[in-house]
Amino acid sequence: LWYFSHNIHFSIFIFADKVVLILLGANWTSAIPIVRLLAFLGIVRGASNSVNSLFVATQNQKYVTITTFLSVVVLLVTIIPLTESLGIIGAGISAILGTISVVPLNIYFVTKIFSRKT
Repeated sequence: LWYFSHNIHFSIFIFADKVVLILLGANWTSAIPIVRLLAFLGIVRGASNSVNSLFVATQNQKYVTITTFLSVVVLLVTIIPLTESLGIIGAGISAILGTISVVPLNIYFVTKIFSRKT
């Protein structure tokens, strides 16, 4: 499922100008950077959140809670300054930063799960 979603988001990222023109028309060309940013967010979030199923399946729901909390904290800390300085693009960047911030923690938790002695 992630592979399918990744391909759609990647295609929208690459062809955002054409997608916006076909679906919304020429009056919406200013939305192209935002569509690209949201497509990139979809790629990053899909990759980052794909490990949540592993955490739940191994009875480690606390890892999902920790990473979600950290992501929200980073989003809350960065959204106001970035939105004030960059507008809607800043809000998108804040969402991406929130998602990317948990990747090292996800890697740590996955490594911890797979390195357990059974």
